[in-house]
Amino acid sequence: MSVRRLIPLAAGSLLLLAVMVAGTVSVAMDLAEEKPPPAGPLAAQLQTIEQLQRLPRPAEMIGSIRWVSGSAVSLSTSDGPHTFAVDGDTRVILADGKPGERRDLKRGMDVAVVGEWRDGGRWLRAEVIAVLPPRK
Repeated sequence: MSVRRLIPLAAGSLLLLAVMVAGTVSVAMDLAEEKPPPAGPLAAQLQTIEQLQRLPRPAEMIGSIRWVSGSAVSLSTSDGPHTFAVDGDTRVILADGKPGERRDLKRGMDVAVVGEWRDGGRWLRAEVIAVLPPRK
């Protein structure tokens, strides 16, 4: 290969290398920049994900509370209405992550329920009920 051909090839390679370095530096600076938390529907989704991550294992049910009694809670879910048992050992986690009580559960709240299926899978005893952030 002649020197005449090597000079443009070397110059092109250097130019390509410079563009790659500039791009890498730009991306690194963008990632290092502090950004405000997202707002709107995305923020609500992220809060919901954070709340679900606080659960000891994946939720058995997610839905909107239809009614609450002393020993049961009924939800509207994508599969239709479902009722599950609650007792003195059932923990409630509020939307802000703080511990709550059953009396904090209100009609219309979105919740995720972790529990144990009993009687051959016929009914669910809630271990944890996590209140999800309101939908926007």
